[in-house]
Amino acid sequence: VVIGAVEYKGRTDTAVVRVNDAAVVELNVSPHDKTIPAGLEQAYQAFAVFSDGSNKDVTLASSWQSSALSVASIDAEGVAHTIVEGQTGIKASYRGQTATTTLFVTAVELLEIQVTPSISQVNINEQQQYRARAFYSDGHSEDVTQLATWNIGDEIIAHVVTAGKDGGLVSGESHGRTSVKASFKAINGLALVTVTDIEYLGVNIEPADS
Repeated sequence: VVIGAVEYKGRTDTAVVRVNDAAVVELNVSPHDKTIPAGLEQAYQAFAVFSDGSNKDVTLASSWQSSALSVASIDAEGVAHTIVEGQTGIKASYRGQTATTTLFVTAVELLEIQVTPSISQVNINEQQQYRARAFYSDGHSEDVTQLATWNIGDEIIAHVVTAGKDGGLVSGESHGRTSVKASFKAINGLALVTVTDIEYLGVNIEPADS
């Protein structure tokens, strides 16, 4: 409210001017029609367009809804939490305006292969078992040591059993360092092996003196 006063020849007139807030004329949500694998999160933003031509990020001031809570939920900050494969409508509401988009959720996706140990040291003729673990977008993981395909960076330095029940078993061949790679469903995991120049000849047990 603005009050103005004008004085002229001893007389004063006042006027009251009421200034209203700019009205929200449009609401937009970003990103639009996003696709992500189950288990991951997707952050949304809401932008309000006002009658005076200005715009504002109103993400935290908006109300958020997901039309299919079995597929994904969405919190008060506009972050969608996906659960299973499917699709859901995402709606933002702000001062009488709404905006919607669709979130497409695909099947659980393999994100990473971790090889352990990440680095190890063996002597010539000694062995080290490496293991591969797969990590998925929904948070679960599984041991894929026997399902992975194994490769060694330099076969002069070390040898690895490439598949099967002994997959990932590395044997030292000669002094040096090389990589150990596990591949599973087109995702690779890497580790290192250092082979020392000490040759392992086994253990010789002799009877004790009687």
